[in-house]
Amino acid sequence: MYSLKSRDIITITPGTAEELRKLEVLEYQRPLRTRHVRFLAEKMRKGEFRTGNIAVAIKSDGSDGQILMNGQHQIEAVIQSGIPIEVFQEVFLCKTEDDLSKLFRQFDNTPIRSIADMTRVELGILQVDWTPQVASLLVGALFFLSGKDANTPREKKVEALREDVPVGNFIQYVSTGANNCAILKRAPVVAAMISSWKKNKEDARKFWISVRDGEKLDKEMPAYVLRNFLINCNMKYGSIYRRPTAKEIYSRCAHAWNAYRQGRTTKLAYHSSAPLPKYL
Repeated sequence: MYSLKSRDIITITPGTAEELRKLEVLEYQRPLRTRHVRFLAEKMRKGEFRTGNIAVAIKSDGSDGQILMNGQHQIEAVIQSGIPIEVFQEVFLCKTEDDLSKLFRQFDNTPIRSIADMTRVELGILQVDWTPQVASLLVGALFFLSGKDANTPREKKVEALREDVPVGNFIQYVSTGANNCAILKRAPVVAAMISSWKKNKEDARKFWISVRDGEKLDKEMPAYVLRNFLINCNMKYGSIYRRPTAKEIYSRCAHAWNAYRQGRTTKLAYHSSAPLPKYL
């Protein structure tokens, strides 16, 4: 069984990090992720990085050298940013290879904070009355509209909730309090609601309530056509279901909204190769 040799809080400077970088890294562990290094380096530059954790193993079987068990991304980020950080450094003695494996398994094995966990806290800080479901949909919709990379950190996605609280209030208002609002509870639909609201708030309120409730709609009306599409969004062909992509749903919503604004009919034509339509 491995044993603890020392445990201290120390400062890692770029020079110290260069020395730590020379240590042997435990074989077979995940390769260095440059994206995560950049993320940590940016945290350090902004002064948002908390205390780090560096762990080193020393083989007590007589073999030379130390092995870096945890902290390679933090070390690289210090070098990249040039910013010193405080770290919790632990040094362990390991007698066998099994001890090394067991020690390695002790890092990063606690439940991570999910987007839902972060969103609940954000709702409290913003003091809004959005439901957790609406907040999660907003996170997904705002991320869709941002066009950011799929590997964007969770905290950056949740941070977008602060950008426009009034639009969140609009989504909460339209997507709750009615029996048929379930058809609106998809991130690309919420993205469409946001895009239309930014064009004309009153028209957006009328249009999306019509789509939601289906009251007093003629079959030729854009709101009716879109509502019918959303109700039958998972289309079945024989024994096969075809689920529309987020791009398709958002695009068809745009066609319906634009037709509504222009006073014309639409069939919500969609071509996968076409760019995302603009909301008028």
